Amino acid sequence: MSDPRFDLCFDGTLQPDADPAQVRQRLAATFKLDAPGIERLFCGKRVVIRREVDIATAAKLDRVFKQAGALL
Repeated sequence: MSDPRFDLCFDGTLQPDADPAQVRQRLAATFKLDAPGIERLFCGKRVVIRREVDIATAAKLDRVFKQAGALL
């Protein structure tokens, strides 16, 4: 039996106490995104961040988004 795989998506949802400008800045710095790249993340639609990742990668990226103030 194969290990479970996950598609990681982001729809722009932030943690309740997060400052939107800081979240955008943190994600842009973490993923080395330019202005159009960060705008694609916050376009209001579900954006696939990574496809078919293992549980360890999913947990790592979930942590990164939470530390930035976003919910993956």
